[in-house]
Amino acid sequence: MQDVLGVAAPFFADRGGPILSVQMDDDQAIGAQNYNGPNFWKYMDTLRKFAKQATDHPPILYFLDAAQMRLNAEANDALPEPFWNQGQDYPWTGPGGYSTPAEAAKNKFLLEILKTQPLFIPAHIEFQAGWWPTQDDTFARLVDPSNTLMATRVMFQNGLKGLSYFPPNDTIYPAGYAVQWINHFYVWEAALNFLGKEADRVVYVRRNGRLIAGMGPLLASSHLLPDAGVVYPMATFPQEPMTAAEALHVVTLGGRLLWAGAYEHFNFELIDSDHTPLENFQRYRILLAPNVVNSKEELKRFPHLERYSEKAQQMLSEYASSGGTLIIFPSLPTGKIFDNLLEPFGKDRQVPGDNVLRFSAGAATRAVGFHSVLTLPKKPRTEVRIFARDARGGIVGARIAHGKGQIIFFGADFSTWSVPEGTPFTSEGTQKAGARDYPEEAQQAPRAWRCPPC
Repeated sequence: MQDVLGVAAPFFADRGGPILSVQMDDDQAIGAQNYNGPNFWKYMDTLRKFAKQATDHPPILYFLDAAQMRLNAEANDALPEPFWNQGQDYPWTGPGGYSTPAEAAKNKFLLEILKTQPLFIPAHIEFQAGWWPTQDDTFARLVDPSNTLMATRVMFQNGLKGLSYFPPNDTIYPAGYAVQWINHFYVWEAALNFLGKEADRVVYVRRNGRLIAGMGPLLASSHLLPDAGVVYPMATFPQEPMTAAEALHVVTLGGRLLWAGAYEHFNFELIDSDHTPLENFQRYRILLAPNVVNSKEELKRFPHLERYSEKAQQMLSEYASSGGTLIIFPSLPTGKIFDNLLEPFGKDRQVPGDNVLRFSAGAATRAVGFHSVLTLPKKPRTEVRIFARDARGGIVGARIAHGKGQIIFFGADFSTWSVPEGTPFTSEGTQKAGARDYPEEAQQAPRAWRCPPC
């Protein structure tokens, strides 16, 4: 470390050089199923201490390169000095060819979980719209070069602030660099081939360069205005006992909510439930808070996802009290603070199957799979205003005032109107997209509906 960083230190940014940050180890904390506990952070902090000793403690940022890290925001506060997680994005869906909607959904999701970090800008330290060859092949996976443009424009549109092509050019392994039987070519069909000649992908890399050159300051200071925030509750559950299936359940829910919004021409952003200050929640006029398990059967499969932490419950209560609109769906969450906060809604019960839902303003939609119906208390402590019922008159939509804001309950998962359950969004999600289609009036209804005014 002394040999490498000693050479690099004169080029650090505080000394007028181009090096802005230093990566600690490689491919750590990859995947939502990976638990990163106290020993992991102790290890990363030890590496950082060694790096500081080797470079006379320069004021420089230290980062991870975790792809789909389970708790991105935790990197900012797990230790007294924060780490910055810069992510990775490679193709995960399909055998190649053109970029798919599922691939675009993955691009957005991986960016959104990076954006949950309160202290740092979202950046991908590793990005390529392709993959290298297997060790017994000479060419990389066949993908269309335009996928580079498609993926990066999804990222730029949604607020990416840093991007590193990995790699921008192909190379040949130096002798002794790897085991003898590995492919001698480090080939990604990158913008420049291993002879330094321009390849097909260079057109789109150059277009991105021109965009940055012409509009870089604007891209750095702005992104698409979100219509609502989506509470990403991964951090609210106990981490050490969490199973891979439970982590995937949360990931799939978050990805589905984001992409359902995109299908309906809304832009949603993820916000971490437990590592985010109140002022960040207050950026959003509307906050969507999903209840992750909605039946006894689901709780048996996902026993560690039962309820939000008290810290998260308190934060959501304060958000609504300060003037925000908190939408809870598709069932009532429980917990010490939630039980009191949501008491005016009474109790809910699950009704299985598809069902027509009608709003007081005249619009209609369909609950897919199940919906929840409220039984209000006889004398609620505050007025409960009903805005939606099912075909039998059961209450599926209601709202109450809370401080300067309001809390809305809606007893259906609106994301299934546009994105069927089972749609893959991540490398862990290998299910096939659902084949069901729903009537056009059911798909149009969520576009017409808006939160009722206070």
